[in-house]
Amino acid sequence: MTMGTVQRWEKKVGEKLSEGDLLAEIETDKATIGRSKLSFEVQEEGYLAKILISEGTRDVPLGTPLCIIVEKESDIGAFQDYVETGVGDVSTPPPAPAPTPVAAPVPSAAPAAAAAPAASRKGRVFASPLAKKLAVEKGIDLAQVSASGLITPIVFNAHIKGLAAISSDVAALAAKAREGKLQPHEFQGGTFTISNLGMFGIKNFSAIINPPQACILAVGGSEKRLMPADNEKGFDVSNMMSVTLSCDHRVVDGAVGAQWLAEFRKLLEKPVTMLL
Repeated sequence: MTMGTVQRWEKKVGEKLSEGDLLAEIETDKATIGRSKLSFEVQEEGYLAKILISEGTRDVPLGTPLCIIVEKESDIGAFQDYVETGVGDVSTPPPAPAPTPVAAPVPSAAPAAAAAPAASRKGRVFASPLAKKLAVEKGIDLAQVSASGLITPIVFNAHIKGLAAISSDVAALAAKAREGKLQPHEFQGGTFTISNLGMFGIKNFSAIINPPQACILAVGGSEKRLMPADNEKGFDVSNMMSVTLSCDHRVVDGAVGAQWLAEFRKLLEKPVTMLL
């Protein structure tokens, strides 16, 4: 997905936003499955100060700021006359009847995410250049993103590390994430994500790729199963686990992904081969 269309705004400028509120409905164009609609939820309380992309605007590039959210109601007026100069290349069709609302599942991330500034609970702000520029110019506080939001720290050079080194890196990154001390370079620039829901009793699921990464591996929980065996009992009890690999076929061909899964299975069945 590289482009999207803002179908409708569910909130108006000046309205108070609460966590979980439906903010906008966005139609995306995915070449492999046709057109689909996504709903974008508010991640943190605040106020809608400015809508940068109007309803019906088509061909909005992924990552384009869609709106401005501020923490304090008194800061709304500071953006009344603000004009974003970087959104002039998108096309807005002639006025048309409002589209009929369509219910859609809420993804963990949407193209509108670029408009929401990110900050830790301890006051350190990780925000886009636009948000930082506006904060400096207007002298206002940006709405903070909840500390429980999705962050995927990066383990660099994992292909040359053993399990002990990777485990140490993961533990250190997890501790920094809990303390709100992750640096931007520690959660940006990844190529492959692992999403594990097995500890919640999920046997198998399909995860959504985090752009611009190439793949994401969905890991389910393990369970004991009876497997045929050449022994007196005629069976063995084995621990079985299901994983699902999602690939961006512009980068990784499905056949290559299947080969990767085959090698991954071999490593899991003989974990001693991963000890370096």
